[in-house]
Amino acid sequence: MDITYFYYLLLLSSISFGGHFAKSTFSMFGLYMINDHVISPAGLGMLLATAAMPSMIIPFLVGHSVDKAGNGFMITLVLFLFEISGLSIFCVSVYTASFPLAMVGMFVYGIGSSSISVMQRVLVTLFLKVILLPIFDWNIA
Repeated sequence: MDITYFYYLLLLSSISFGGHFAKSTFSMFGLYMINDHVISPAGLGMLLATAAMPSMIIPFLVGHSVDKAGNGFMITLVLFLFEISGLSIFCVSVYTASFPLAMVGMFVYGIGSSSISVMQRVLVTLFLKVILLPIFDWNIA
């Protein structure tokens, strides 16, 4: 059994968990922005909706590109970079009290975080197909 796949799956699971944790962090920073009178509660709702907007189309495009490319590592890395970049932009927007910059950060974050779970499912399936099924000598047509 190739141990590299195990560590890769462990890392991928932590990235997905980190995405959900970061979304909770956005909510916390949003409360700081409300308390500093930078945005209203409706503005916080708009920020959270902005992070969800890429979820309407990006996972389909990512899934299609993974099926065509066959290699999910680079796509996962790019999505992770989108997630980290969006979080960084949002943190800068909290520091500068800039609502438009916060919207951009949430949108960039949404591009990465909406598709990480798709990539996680793809890579878990590949792990089961390539590593575990041959160990148990199971054949799937």
